[in-house]
Amino acid sequence: MTNTNIHIIRIPEGYADNILDNQYRCIGVYNDKDYNIGDNIQFEAVNNLTIAIPDHTINGRTFQIEYVYSGFGLKDNCIILGFK
Repeated sequence: MTNTNIHIIRIPEGYADNILDNQYRCIGVYNDKDYNIGDNIQFEAVNNLTIAIPDHTINGRTFQIEYVYSGFGLKDNCIILGFK
């Protein structure tokens, strides 16, 4: 059995909608949670005031991290997570 972390990431409602429509499959985040390939992420949709939208379809859905990119072109401590 593989141990994986589940990371919760708060995202704007419009971005959440685009993920559900398969328009986005990566996200830029601060590397503050020790993200690793194979870990799971769950998104929490928020409005423009960063207040959670409890009934958004993306809430509670799990995605798996496929790649973690850091380095050239990104600010210090920032990474790109690719997920499926």
